[in-house]
Amino acid sequence: MNEIINDVYNQIVSKNVNTPYFLFGHSMGGIIAYELYYKMLHSESPLPECIIISSISPPHILKTEKKIHQLSKRLFLEEIQQYGGTPMELLNDGDWLEFIMPILRSDFRIIENYEGILRRKMNCDLHVIYEMQDELREKQMKEWKQYSNKYCTFKAFYGGHFFIKDSEDIVVDHLTQTVNKIKKQYEIQGAQG
Repeated sequence: MNEIINDVYNQIVSKNVNTPYFLFGHSMGGIIAYELYYKMLHSESPLPECIIISSISPPHILKTEKKIHQLSKRLFLEEIQQYGGTPMELLNDGDWLEFIMPILRSDFRIIENYEGILRRKMNCDLHVIYEMQDELREKQMKEWKQYSNKYCTFKAFYGGHFFIKDSEDIVVDHLTQTVNKIKKQYEIQGAQG
């Protein structure tokens, strides 16, 4: 995980970010965005105005989830199928599976072995979007509010783990509105301060 975070960090600082910016992360990318915030904080780099987390439980809940990366090939593929987003013809293609299985297992291993440490709350807005599966999922996602001392908002979308793909226009419209609203808040605060 640290290697990924360092790589993203280096890409951001190489751009000499001097204007307000947002971080977005879907699934494992959400945890990367969360950890990246602290990397930026400790290096005294400009911090994001907002982090948008998508479809991943907060760190203290991730620890209790099952270890998919250790499952047999058959059970692992069943889990991948439940996530959606991967066409059946690819899941039935032996050559493709031989290529992609180690990559997918590695991604699951990284996130399943991730151990977030308790830190002070983030000093930026946090917006959480997620797939509406059931009340338990909603309760888990709302636990993200413990991680920010600023605005924390939530939006559920119908669909599975890849609801972003299934409802692309709706999600993009929602994210655009969210970003514009936060930008406007900061413009007002800047004019007043």
